[in-house]
Parts: sequence; C-alpha cells; structure tokens
Amino acid sequence: MHSFKIDGSARGDAVLGLTKVDGGIRVAVVADAKECVLLLYLSGSQSRQREEKKETARIAFPEEGRIGNVWTMTVLGEDLDRYDYAFEADGVRFEDPHGRSFKGHERWGKKELGNILLKTPISQPEFDWEEDERQEISYEDMIVYRLHVRGFTRHASSGVEDRGTFAGIAEKIPYLKELGVTTVELMPSNEFNEVMMRPRQIMHRYQERSKEMKTGLSSSLEMEPSEIASSEITSEKMDLNPSTSVMEADGRLNYWGYGPSFLFAPKASYAGKGKNPVTEFKNLVKTLHREGLGIVAELFFTGEETPADVVEVARFWVREFHVDGLHISGTAPIALLASDPYLADTMIWATSWDGIEIAGSGRGRESKTDPFQRRLAESRIWEKQFAQVQQASRGKVQEAENGKDAGADKTNRAEKANNANHVNHAESVNRAETVNGTGIVKGAGKEKASEKGAEMSGLPEETKRRTRVLGEYNDGFLVDMRRVLKGDEGQMGTLAFRSRRNPETFGVLNYMASNNGFTMADMVSYDRKHNEANGEENRDGTDYNCSWNCGAEGPVRRKKIRQLRKKQLRNAVLLLMLSQGTPLLLAGDEFGNSQDGNNNAYCQDNEISWLNWNNQKTNADQLEFVKHAIAFRKEHPVFHQPTEPKLMDSLACGQPDVSYHGISAWKPEFDNFRRQFGILYCGDYARKADGTPDDTFFVVYNMHWEPHEFALPTLSAGKKWHVVFQTADEAQNGFYEAGKEPELKSQKKFMAPSRSIAVFIGKTVEKP
Repeated sequence: MHSFKIDGSARGDAVLGLTKVDGGIRVAVVADAKECVLLLYLSGSQSRQREEKKETARIAFPEEGRIGNVWTMTVLGEDLDRYDYAFEADGVRFEDPHGRSFKGHERWGKKELGNILLKTPISQPEFDWEEDERQEISYEDMIVYRLHVRGFTRHASSGVEDRGTFAGIAEKIPYLKELGVTTVELMPSNEFNEVMMRPRQIMHRYQERSKEMKTGLSSSLEMEPSEIASSEITSEKMDLNPSTSVMEADGRLNYWGYGPSFLFAPKASYAGKGKNPVTEFKNLVKTLHREGLGIVAELFFTGEETPADVVEVARFWVREFHVDGLHISGTAPIALLASDPYLADTMIWATSWDGIEIAGSGRGRESKTDPFQRRLAESRIWEKQFAQVQQASRGKVQEAENGKDAGADKTNRAEKANNANHVNHAESVNRAETVNGTGIVKGAGKEKASEKGAEMSGLPEETKRRTRVLGEYNDGFLVDMRRVLKGDEGQMGTLAFRSRRNPETFGVLNYMASNNGFTMADMVSYDRKHNEANGEENRDGTDYNCSWNCGAEGPVRRKKIRQLRKKQLRNAVLLLMLSQGTPLLLAGDEFGNSQDGNNNAYCQDNEISWLNWNNQKTNADQLEFVKHAIAFRKEHPVFHQPTEPKLMDSLACGQPDVSYHGISAWKPEFDNFRRQFGILYCGDYARKADGTPDDTFFVVYNMHWEPHEFALPTLSAGKKWHVVFQTADEAQNGFYEAGKEPELKSQKKFMAPSRSIAVFIGKTVEKP
C-alpha cells in the first residue's frame, strides 16, 4: 500500500517540472485541460506496466493549485525516489516536457517503442564536477569540429568500446587534439523520438479530441506494438483520450534529431546500455574541459515553445551541464537569449545577428539597464578614469573616425600609388557588408564593442576577450567560397570579402560543408544530389549545392580526376583556414568522408551517415594536409586576428595590414572574368605567442582552369620568398614542413598552376 499526501499549505508559483522538497516532491506542468493527474510508476517495472497499462498511483492535482494553465502541487511520502512519473490530462497521458531524463528509449531506433509513454525518474544522480571550469576560447583562436553523437563512432572501424555514445566521443579526444580541434559542437543530443511517426485513422464512437488542448512541448500516446498492428483497436483498449487517429512508425528514423523534443534531458540512447544519460553527458563535458577543449550544444526549437521556456532551457544547459556555448537552431527569440544576464559570458550561435536589437546586454553597445554599470558611470572615480583614458586615446579615435569618413583617399595615401583599385573595391565591400546584412548589429556602438571601446572604458583586459560571445552561423561562407573554388565568374570580390570578414560585435563561423548538404568530399565528386535512399524520389534536399564533380559523377578510377579532386579539397581547406573568421569542420571531412552524394541524410542511420574511420588510412594524405593547415593557422596570428584587417597602414610601417593584388603586384583586378587574386599579409600587425612579430605572407589564388603568372610584391632588404603551400604540388602533398620551405627560384614572378593556391613566406636570408 502506497501512502501519499498532498500538502495543501504549499501554494504559489513552482518551477515547471519536478523539484525535490523536504519529505516529498513539488510538481508543476502546463495543460489546458479540465483535470490533470500525476502518474507514479515503480521504477524498473516498465515492461509489466506496459502490459497491464496500470500505474502504481494516480494523484489528481487540486483545482486550487492551478494558476492559469499551470497545475501545481506538493506530494509528501516515503521512498518517492523509487518511482518514475508522467502526467495525464483529460484522459491523455503525456511525458513531462521539463523532465531531466527519460526511460523507454534506451534502445535506439526500435520502431515498436515509437509510441510508448516515456517516464521520468524522480531520483536523479549526484555528480561531482571536481572544480570543472568552462573554457573561454576566443573566436580567433577557435577550431570547431561539428559531429553527430551516434554517427561519430557508430561504425565498427571507430575502435571505441561504447560505439555511438557520449563515452565514444570522449575516447576520441586524443584524435581531436592531434587534429588541432579546440571546440566540439554536438548536433542535437537532447531526448527526441528518432522513430518517425505518421497518423493512421481509426473509426470509433467518440467525438474528435479537441485540437486546442495543450500539454507542453511534446506528448506521446501510450500504446503497445501489438495494438499498433491490430486492425480492431478501440480507444477503450488503448486507455487513450478518444481520438480520430493514432500514430504509427513510417519505417524511417529521424537520425539528425531536429523536431519536437525534450529539451531538458540528454538522449538516453546516447548514454550506452545501462548507463544514466545525465551522468554520461556530464562526464563527457568534464573530460573535454580537463583536456582543454570546449563544447557547444545545438538546441533545436520548433517555435511552439514560449520565450520563457527557451530562456530557461538555455540557462539550464549552461548551469546544469557546464557547456561553453549554445547553437540555437530552428525558431527562437535569439535577441532575448543574447540579452539574458545569466548568459552574458556564454557563446550563443545563431543564423544571423543582423538587425537584432540586443537591449541591456552590454554586447555591441553600452548597457543602459545594468544598475552596476549605471552606478559606476555616475561615480566620480569612474568619470576621472574615463577622462584620462579618453584624453590618451583621443588621437587614435579621431584617426580611426577620419579613416572611416575619408575612405579611399586616406587609404591611398597609406598604400602604394598603384593600389587605387583595391581600395575602391574594399570600400565597396564595406558598404555591401552594411547594407546586405552581413554582420552589423543594429544600434551597436562604433567603439564600445571593439577593443578600442574596452580600452576607452577603462575596463580590465579580460573584458575585451568577452566582447564577442555571439556567433553568426549560416551558409554564406559555404556558398560564396564554393563558387570561388569551382571558378565561377565575378568571385574575386567575394574572395576578398570572405577572407577578411571578422566583425567587431560577433564571431563568424566559417565552414565549407555542413550536415545539411554535401560533405567536402561529395562537393568535388557530384554535380547533383543523389537522395533516392531517403524514399522521397530524390525530391528532398537542396538543388543549390555549388558543387563540381571534376569531370565525372561519383566514384571514378581515372587518375586525373582523382588527382584534381584531391587538389580541390586542398584548395577548400586553405580557403577555410586562411580566412579571418572561425573555421568549422564537419566531422569526417578531414579524411574524405562521403555520403554517396546524399545531401539530406536526415533519415540515414547507416553507413551513409556513419564515419568510416578506415578512411584515415585510405585518405591519409588529406588528413595530413588538414592537420598541417590547422597547425599553420594557429602558428601565424596574421590569419586569425581579433579584429578585421583595416586595409591601411595604421602602424605607419610602410605597408597596410592586408593588401590586395592581381597578376600584377598592387593592382587587384575584380572584373567578372578574373579568377586570379593575391593577398599580402604584413606580419608587423600580429604578434606570435612569444610576443615577436609574425612573418609576412603572400597568398596566390588561381581559380582559373589555365595557369597564370603572378608578379610578386618586393620584400624588404635581406628577405626572400619561400614556399609554404602549393596545392598543385602533389609530390609534396601540397605543403612543406616548417623550417623546410624551399626558396623560390624567381623572386619577381611565379607561374601559378591551374586551380591552385600557393602561400609564400618572407624569410630572412642567412648570410654565408
């Protein structure tokens, strides 16, 4: 006999979900219904309960505990930790949308379990974080690796003990560190129903269930596999609210995890057999942090959630799971998240921040709602410090503002006489950036979000590091740089813009491939999508892939095509790693992962989507090139600076930080038919880890199908150009090791092979 008591004296607001209190639990759930019931089940007896359809106890919410559509009550009783729970509203059973974990979907992809009622354990495990600290890696120092928890290690070739789990990722940390990754991004890893369901009509004598009833983020109708298969199901037998339909599995799986989900709970099937998903996810986070790696969790919102729920979900993952950032996808109030003070130092990635008003966050402009900042601004000490710093910085600020107003005239005086074309184009690119929505936050202060703003405000150095916590995450770089890669017309201006883009107010996530589209290997192997395996007659997925198969569709044996594809992949990696934004790799792209031309593998839980780790050997040359490119980027800060290049000689050292060139030095050409471009990076504008200036580099891009001769910029006395990368040099796998870069035979010109990228470093010539 189970004895439970409702504590009628406990009234008022309650946190949605379940909260432990002295002697019992407090529960709160949203349901637009006439009555609501808490269902208790003895933990560990789910199989028997599914057969008998009987719960251990039913405790009705008292009407006086209802506030709007929120039902609340406090239940007192002994040994409540022995139970799991769910809810029922007007006869329809459903899960707790705010449940911290769930039982019932521990086995991935079991179609017969697609319609069962999931239960949440009342008892949640304790966890020792052992002084765990979130990582604070700045965008300019970050290398992001995006992966699917199951697909990353599910293949037998992964060699991990628990394949397709959180623990499997942890086993691959040595590989990630060797590759050069700093931050891991997980595709949706919260609880969702991977069994895709569709409605099936049932005739019975009851009226249609009201479509107006709301029971939270998601609900399931509890059914037995045998009942789904039966053609004589009645609503009484199913113990369901009368309805015109039930859901049945359609034979496919929601492999990616986008759709309605339980946003407060890690996915049970990603934990491994017999393991707790909450503990397993926390172990992964703690292990990554211990190894110096950050973690970003992607959260997908359907748009049906309330703004309050979205904010609470975001706070919960930061507070409970110590994640370093959140990738917000779907439909969500991102401005609200960006303004939330609890998330002030948490990376938030969204499709775009253009035109988003971020009130009171201190991000991108001065905070007017923070009482501390307001009080500080009013104090005499603050006024004195501000005046002193302002006086010291006035010359720099005026110079920068004059540069913005004078535009091309000031830049021309700073650069060589022949640089007029490049300046005019750079100015037009800047105008396009403002007008076309490529990164200007509406209302952002010109100085407050930059390092200069932090300097003027007198804030400590670490504040500068956190001025860019927001991140832009969209396909803009992918589309533009793929067009550059395959040699489309009119792309040299795009190359100049994308390679230098690095807004002051937020970071930019650059990538050449994402799960939604071709992998990098397929990008150079297929002209068209091949999604027949999805069962939609190849109608799904985008037709706009910006890809080129290099002469034949799909796998080939012809040596020339295979060599061209490898060269194009090397080019793609350099386009990514030599751009100022934050590079992001899709898992497996570093060793040639292919999805057989499927650009929408959302339902492919098989070798189409799983990473085949044998490709590390098959495509060892590509993996080696990616490792070297990442290491090179990290070693040379001119390619990953905290602010966007100014394209001017702001140091008065005789050269601008970045300058653009054509086949003739200092003469960039942006005609539609041009496919040749050069970028010169002056090392004086960046400092290495030891504090010394970086080297000077000249990057030659020849995206044409014919070779072109480039005139090389003249180096200062005592220096000569040496080859760092030459993607057309197959014998060297496209690169030379540091310290072994060969000197160019001609220091005045270079014949760039077709469809290739070359990188030259200016090195001091040793005297004999």
